[in-house]
Amino acid sequence: MNSKQTPEAMNQVLDLIRKEFPTQKELCERVGIDCKTLANWKRRNPEFTSEMEKAKREFIIKSASGPALHSMIRSIQGYIAVNEKITYVRDKRTHREKQVARIVTRREVGPNVPLLMYVLSNIYPEYFEK
Repeated sequence: MNSKQTPEAMNQVLDLIRKEFPTQKELCERVGIDCKTLANWKRRNPEFTSEMEKAKREFIIKSASGPALHSMIRSIQGYIAVNEKITYVRDKRTHREKQVARIVTRREVGPNVPLLMYVLSNIYPEYFEK
């Protein structure tokens, strides 16, 4: 595996993050470096680390359009799911449908922990290294 901190390898890392935002492990495999090597690059070069964070934000902004981002945030935070069931019967005389019952149920949906862990481990991998 390559361990040299070359401008080409660093640019390849940044380009992959901007385009695909792979996991840290996938990123290292694709660039052909060890995960420890990437951690060393980030520790020794704060400017590179800053560029990586910028690339991650660019990917998130570019790929997470309004509804998709809203849905992801809702899943991470948890939400109240509302289900409404309305029962109708047909009036024999007028042949029109008439509402006879309306049942509304609310159910709390907890945070999506795997999604939260995925997002956090890819935005802040230094806190989730094994």
